[in-house]
Amino acid sequence: MRVFSRTHANSMDIRYMEVWWEPNQEHQVWGGNPEDKLLRLERSESGGAPWSTLFEGVLDRWHHRDYSSTGNHAFRSWWYRVGVTEPGTGDVHYSEPFKQSAQPSLEALEISARFGTVLRTFGREVFLYRKKTYGARCSKCWDPISMTTRTRQCPVCYGTGFMGGYHAPFRIYMKIDPYADQIQSTATGPLVVAKTTAMCLPFPDPLPGSLIVEGENVRWIVESRTSTQLQRADIRVQLQLHKMPTSDICYQVPVRVALEDFNPTPPSALAVNSSTQLEDRLDLADWDPSDIYNYRG
Repeated sequence: MRVFSRTHANSMDIRYMEVWWEPNQEHQVWGGNPEDKLLRLERSESGGAPWSTLFEGVLDRWHHRDYSSTGNHAFRSWWYRVGVTEPGTGDVHYSEPFKQSAQPSLEALEISARFGTVLRTFGREVFLYRKKTYGARCSKCWDPISMTTRTRQCPVCYGTGFMGGYHAPFRIYMKIDPYADQIQSTATGPLVVAKTTAMCLPFPDPLPGSLIVEGENVRWIVESRTSTQLQRADIRVQLQLHKMPTSDICYQVPVRVALEDFNPTPPSALAVNSSTQLEDRLDLADWDPSDIYNYRG
């Protein structure tokens, strides 16, 4: 059961972001004396760790105006989550991450959920690293005079200009299309270039500049992002990817995972032996994904 029945972020003023939340009174955490509970609002650039606390206090407010969310970076989005501390145990119950976006209808949620089922069958699990756009500047290559990095091959910021370079990774399902390797002649010799397209769900949002790592350590940089929408709410995302050469600094970004326990190909895809079984498994016989406006659910 959700702790908060509604969360929302929006603003008609570029100087701040308005954040609202409403408690789900049916959840057990809201019982007892409200003064015994602590409420906290946290913010993240990636929708995952790390989270920074905007405020923490007693349950006397259901709204916050975030003046620190301003900025003119084209590929920066702020995610929020609200948490309440349960008395006695000290456990913190959080809402789902949310940001300024159109609220999806029930039809949009259903289509997105079914597309997630398709991804888990035809896609593979990858690591998504969201590129940092704020924070402590690199102590090794950042030039405060020119406001640029001195080198793109920096082992501290990986060419981003910010310490660490990328946020903590997400493990998501993504369908990456086949690609062709092409050889281009450059001043330093032949260069193998490969580009392709991919599809995934809109959370976490893979903005341009994000790093994608496949299970075979093939690494891609997101060049562009296009979303499929229903009433302005994202239901899936299409990406343009550029394959990075093994000499690029992005191959030094650590991937901390036990490889013996990591299988990027979902078992459900291996278990399907016929189109009939696949149709029964996904329950998509009456669904035409190309006609979302005549969706019969």
